[in-house]
Order: sequence, then structure tokens, then C-alpha cells
Amino acid sequence: MAKTRKEAPKGEPGAAIEMDGPLFLVRRLYEAGWDSIFENSAAAGSYRGPLRWEWGGPVRAFTSRSRAEALCNTLSERLLKKNLGGMNPFELRGDRLADLTSLEPDRLRGLLVDAGMTPPAAGKDQLRDWGKWWWAGQSQRSAKQRQAVLAALDRLRLYEVGELDPPAKRGDAAGSGAAAVLKGHARVEVFTVELLLWKDDDDMLPGYEQGWLDSLDPCVSTLGGLRLATFRDRSRAEATREALERESLEDAKRRGTPKEYLDMFVGGFGVETEHIEVEV
Repeated sequence: MAKTRKEAPKGEPGAAIEMDGPLFLVRRLYEAGWDSIFENSAAAGSYRGPLRWEWGGPVRAFTSRSRAEALCNTLSERLLKKNLGGMNPFELRGDRLADLTSLEPDRLRGLLVDAGMTPPAAGKDQLRDWGKWWWAGQSQRSAKQRQAVLAALDRLRLYEVGELDPPAKRGDAAGSGAAAVLKGHARVEVFTVELLLWKDDDDMLPGYEQGWLDSLDPCVSTLGGLRLATFRDRSRAEATREALERESLEDAKRRGTPKEYLDMFVGGFGVETEHIEVEV
């Protein structure tokens, strides 16, 4: 997994343009396997709950939501179809089967039976039931059958589109709404909250196939931190960083963490300033 971002296109930038409206940001989200990493990090007390599923790294921004959604769908489908490898789609995202598919369980079973598979028995509708089913039949399942399962999981997304509000007009510290245009593209300044102190004690990442690792490049900052949330306003990024740090520190104290280990929860998060590409 690379630790650097792609460089900006070479050349002389044109005149800056103001982007006072919202931008639509495509982000690479973290799959469920990252829980083991977040648990062994400064985010141990703040990664649980629905907020956890919103964390991710910025890929590209758009002035059009429809174009952002198109890229989001393309990237997600490409990753799942070409690089699923040893991944279990029922263990990637969400807490319930309904998080992965809009189909009722019986309708899902019917589609899989039509594709020549024997799904879990009626009543076994927990994600763990479907996860066990996937592993049990992995070696016998054809490529066409795997794609049938993925097609049915229409809510499974490893990328999402989020709205980036313009920065507040409070001076330079808040960030600028201007974007420098270069060869038909623009680059806008953003502020990304990142997790600085983390470790892969369970050796999860070495087990990933290269294509999957490459997809995670947007999630890793130039300093090796894990990107969590992106803003165009520095003050909102700093407020988010402070809230995460405070929540994690309080949780560590509640769990009786020895004082000598509390330092990792102080300064465990940071805010990275970067320029991301905008398609105008």
C-alpha cells in the first residue's frame, strides 16, 4: 500500500476560480476487517457505532453529484469484481443483511437458487450465517455465481459520495473557497482528520491482494496516518479531531487503562492539509 498521493499535473496554473457551492467527494471507505486495527489504535474508544462506517479517504471531488455517483459506482464494482479474491462480501460492511441488500431474505434466496446455489436455510438471516455460507461453498462457486451474489448485494459499497460544504468566510484560517485551474482540472484545499497512532497487530494488511491494497491508497496520508473525515473548513476538521481525541481518552480511562499508556490517546489524531482534484 503506497504512502504517497499522486502528484498534481505539471504546468502553469490558470486563474483561480471561486467554488462557493458544495462539492461532492468520492471517498474510499474502510471495510469491517479494519476493526482489529482501530481497536489497537488511538481510535479504540471512538471507532465503534455508525460513525465508524463513515470513515474513509478522499479520492476525487466533483461539482456534479451525478458524475461523483458514477465514479463511485464504477470504482466499487471494479474493486469487488476484479479484486474480491479471498474476501467474503458478507464480512466487508454493515451489521445486518439489510445493510448489504435491498432484497428481503426470501427473495435473495430465490435469486441464488435460480443461479444454482443452495443459500442458508430460511430463518438464518444474520450476517454471520451468510458469512459462514460464503466460506463453506467458496471452492465450488463459479465466477458467474460469485457475480450473481455481488449483483444481489446492491447496497454493498466500498466507496461513497459525501457532500463537502464550502468553508466559512472567516479569513485564511478557515480555508479558501478558491480552486486553481490547471489543464481543465481544478485542485481545492481540504483538511482531513487522520488517525496517527495505529498498528496492524493481527497482520491483516499483508494478507490483502495487491489490487485491494492499491485501492486503499486514498486512505493513507503522506505521513502514514489513516484518513477518517475530510472538510473544506479547517475549524470543522479541528473540532472533529478534538472530539475524537476526547472520546477516546475518556473511554480509555473508563476501561482502566494504565496512566503510562494514556499518552497514545493525546495527540493520536491530526489534521492534514492537502489539495485534491476537482472535476468542474
